[in-house]
Amino acid sequence: MTQTENRLRRRHPLVQTLYDNWPYVLALILLWRFPYIVADITNSEVAPDSPRIVSESKFWQGVMIEVFTLAVLAVSYNLMFGFTGLISFGHGVFFGTGVYTVAILVSEYQKSFEVSIIVALALGVLIALIWSMASFRLRGVYFAMFTLAFAQIFYELSRLTLFKFLTGGDDGITWTAPDWINAVKNRLTLYYVAMAVFVFAFMLVRRLMNSPSGKVLIALRDNPVRAETLGFNIYLYRTLSIVVSGFLATFAGVMHTVNFRQAEPTALGLGRTVDPLIMSLIGGIGTNPGPVLGAGLLRIGEQFLRKEDLQVDLNFIIFRLSTTVDAEKYWSVALGIAFILFVLLIPYGLIGSLNKTWIEIRRWMRKYFYNPLVKQYPQLATWAEPFTGEPPEVAKALAHIPPEHDLKGWVLAYPFAAMNGATAVIGVLIGLLSWSWRVAVSWMLFLLLISVPLRIIALGRRFQKKRTG
Repeated sequence: MTQTENRLRRRHPLVQTLYDNWPYVLALILLWRFPYIVADITNSEVAPDSPRIVSESKFWQGVMIEVFTLAVLAVSYNLMFGFTGLISFGHGVFFGTGVYTVAILVSEYQKSFEVSIIVALALGVLIALIWSMASFRLRGVYFAMFTLAFAQIFYELSRLTLFKFLTGGDDGITWTAPDWINAVKNRLTLYYVAMAVFVFAFMLVRRLMNSPSGKVLIALRDNPVRAETLGFNIYLYRTLSIVVSGFLATFAGVMHTVNFRQAEPTALGLGRTVDPLIMSLIGGIGTNPGPVLGAGLLRIGEQFLRKEDLQVDLNFIIFRLSTTVDAEKYWSVALGIAFILFVLLIPYGLIGSLNKTWIEIRRWMRKYFYNPLVKQYPQLATWAEPFTGEPPEVAKALAHIPPEHDLKGWVLAYPFAAMNGATAVIGVLIGLLSWSWRVAVSWMLFLLLISVPLRIIALGRRFQKKRTG
């Protein structure tokens, strides 16, 4: 075994599995116990699955069902846009297909709920195949205009008086889901079903992107000409991406109509494309958890902020402000401003920025913390081998290499990682000392606010360096 192969030896399989998947396992456990955690926090005497009284737990179950639905829609959109590079302005057609097909078949034709779901998913796949054939001839903005026109046709058809007997026109269709999954009678069951659909969609896309086919999709996004030159059938892989994306978006529409028990033209509107686009941009395009985080932040943040009388109480060392804001009136303005700030200051999205920050923090810890310890205590490299996957002799050799920068030089070389790391560490420490998440979030927001000028300067220097370099 050469020194390079020895250097790249992975950790123990169990340690590597936990290392790669612990955030997802922790998130899954929290989501599984979420209704009961909310019931315990609010000291609710009503059971989370109570069919009569709307407890605080049941209210948040409804919010999380919407989060799961939007997350599936955002994950499907990110598969086309973020991973494959296909711009779609008509993704709502898949969502609306799931909504209307189930509602029409159950309410108008008295078909079973299960058969209606199968038909809806089949129609979603059929529309995706039509899109894939269009993608063979259309590229870039032309394909985007095709998807927009396609979705707009379906939107107008749903409103026409000619088809009102079928779609209900602007009034839409109201129907009743089966009792076992009814949001009123068995909301906890619907919560776990929506959670299962979300986990299925997330794992499907994650497994696809970690497979050889996923690497080809990324190659198509970055350089389709080179990918075709290497011998890959780009039309086959584009079809795969569009079909899987359309299938999942249709599934999201099915979950939406089950939750709200109605179908209306807004399900086919442009908003069902803009929403997942914003969620993907905020969370991080081309990342697996990014769209999920964006969906959760938008829906839960809207629930916290979109109130008629929002009490704002900002108490910092420098200033104190206490006032009341009509957040319901200015919610759309606040969302627009927040989106602009995200695009300007966090161009890689939350997950992308966190990944870059975490990589730089790990490098910092390696150079300024782990290497000095190994240099002073060589036995530490042997003890840490099962966790780092690095042979002791390699760790000892690297420990004697002086760092490229001192601590001050590292901060100047990686300003965003330094600012993000300092913000997170200070916020968490203050939150632990005060034992209040509100104080921690307030401090993080305050530090982000005062670092905006520094971030703009660092961003300008980065662009200038790219232009001159």
